[in-house]
Amino acid sequence: IERSGIDPRESGQRGDEYMRQQKYAEASIEYANAVIRDAQFGEARFKLGEAYYAAGNTRAAFPEFIRAADLLKDDHEAQLRAGHLLLSGGFLEDARARARTVLEKDPRNVTALVLLGNALAGLKSLDDAVLVMQRAIKVDPEGAGIYANLAVFEMARGDRAAAETTFKKAVEVSGNAPAAQLGLGNFYLAVQRCAEAE
Repeated sequence: IERSGIDPRESGQRGDEYMRQQKYAEASIEYANAVIRDAQFGEARFKLGEAYYAAGNTRAAFPEFIRAADLLKDDHEAQLRAGHLLLSGGFLEDARARARTVLEKDPRNVTALVLLGNALAGLKSLDDAVLVMQRAIKVDPEGAGIYANLAVFEMARGDRAAAETTFKKAVEVSGNAPAAQLGLGNFYLAVQRCAEAE
């Protein structure tokens, strides 16, 4: 990795070309060169995270996505990518904060609403998680995955009737997609209605 020389944006452009060719190792070297030359180059940090992630190196991608989101406060994609990784890693408060950063500027961002709902559910704030998912459904009433998430939260709250209705709605809006059918089937299995699960 070079530590001096040309404009970091030139390294970024070479990295972009390697990414187009799916040469992720070479791309990561170019993006790393760019951020060594300019530690505040948030876009290069984000792309470095993408190159690591595409190569299957989630461990290396994680801190780069976080640093990129710290530098690119108004970049919703950067905030959401960091938020989803934080959620997956169990950093629920941080994931919630990233979702709220996006929602402050874009209250109807469905991806941010779902991220927020999942973070709240992980923090055991199930009532709030349900409310957030209901907001997401108002924005995107055809999002089958949102209904499935909401149904899981309703089930966790102990409201089986609401969960069943919502799982059925997920099946309806998905056009009977296999994932939605499996969600409903798993619900019936969980409540010991085996014939319906089958």
